[in-house]
Amino acid sequence: MSKTSRETHKKVKKVKSFEYLRTIVADEARAIYELARDQKYLAAGILFLVISLIFYLNNLSSGEINIVADKQGSSWYQIADAISKSSVDTGFKIATTESQGAIQNSELLSEKNNKINAALLIPGALDREILDQFYSLGNIDYEPIWIFYNKKIGNISSLEDLAKYRVGVGPLKSGRFKLTKRIFDLNNINIADNERFSQGDVPTQIENFNNSKLDALIFIGVPNSDNVKKLAQNPNAVLYSFDDADAYVQNIPSLEKLILKKSSLDISNKTPRSDVTLLAISTVLAVKKDMTPNMQWALLLSAKKSLDNDEVVFFGKSGQFPANLSNAIHLSPVATQFYEKGPPILYGKTPFWFAILVDRFWVILLTAIAIIYPLSKLNLHLRAYHFSLSERSTFIELIDMSKRINLSDIGIDELITMQNRLEEIIIHSSHHHVPVSEESQYFEMFRNIEAVSKRINQRLSELKE
Repeated sequence: MSKTSRETHKKVKKVKSFEYLRTIVADEARAIYELARDQKYLAAGILFLVISLIFYLNNLSSGEINIVADKQGSSWYQIADAISKSSVDTGFKIATTESQGAIQNSELLSEKNNKINAALLIPGALDREILDQFYSLGNIDYEPIWIFYNKKIGNISSLEDLAKYRVGVGPLKSGRFKLTKRIFDLNNINIADNERFSQGDVPTQIENFNNSKLDALIFIGVPNSDNVKKLAQNPNAVLYSFDDADAYVQNIPSLEKLILKKSSLDISNKTPRSDVTLLAISTVLAVKKDMTPNMQWALLLSAKKSLDNDEVVFFGKSGQFPANLSNAIHLSPVATQFYEKGPPILYGKTPFWFAILVDRFWVILLTAIAIIYPLSKLNLHLRAYHFSLSERSTFIELIDMSKRINLSDIGIDELITMQNRLEEIIIHSSHHHVPVSEESQYFEMFRNIEAVSKRINQRLSELKE
């Protein structure tokens, strides 16, 4: 064979292969259409399930996440705002809501009929009964308890000494107040009934401190917050050091001991002048237990993206948060998977909803593949199934005829009726579409028709003799 002939043969073979594939696809489509037409209720049910699945997936991948944080300008509000700005690639809108602090946050999150579905909380400031209503997505930072006092009152070495002066604490429904109360309770000091302890928001109390209306104030916040910066730069403000921090951590397990290194707040001005021991809480990002898994993934991944920023994290290394640091609030199944295995393997490579879908249902998908693949080897093609189903009634009729022919009570009229019926079957089958790879079955049917027809003619001859 010449080179030109070989090339021509390859082109013809390629064209025939394409036409064969196109015919298979067309036959499969025809089979689906005819099955749907014949099985209307089944087809309607499948269509309903498909449409429901589409709406279900759409609902899982859209909606609004509302985080209740703290007053605008607070460190919590800044953290929640940073998370909301990192949600652009998840499809969910994340909004931040102001509040009076952790206590009110827990109240809003526990309400069933409001838009709040996530909150920043201080587990050490809340009762176990309240915490059990929520899921934790993990801890998102360390926030020290800052105690600044006026250097004019002299050196303060204990909280008993501090309680002798005018001290600003948080509002009654704030985690700041609840946690401050627990710390002073350990020193047998009840701040709730002590007129020297005044409640209020941090900005107002900083102003009162600067105007000598307060001798000290206690608040919680990240080191790079505006409130900490203002007081750290105040030459009259002294930062209290918890020299007995280990004892407090032993009594309040939700607290952490941190060391604020010399000059770490302001290197140029060497602030602080020496190492300071601090107590800190680890803020928990909590959600309602009925929050959808997709929303939880969106919130977790957005938090991860925002907290990977070096400017956000002061204590700890970049990338450390979010982290599972405590079991004060039960970790959600989504967060458990996140901390054990990391983000979904397809996250960032495919649309968010698809990455989560594959991650959630990969076991089901693998099981389906494990079942479908062996079945595919059996050549259980839909076109073949539909053709066999449509011809089955003909074969059954031929079998019934074959049995009846051999009975002794059969008459000439009945045999002639059978002959006429065979002619109708032949005409009908001649117009029937034969799918690819089912040609042999088509001719097999005609061989059976011919065999039955031959037997009818033999019986007619016998009866006419």
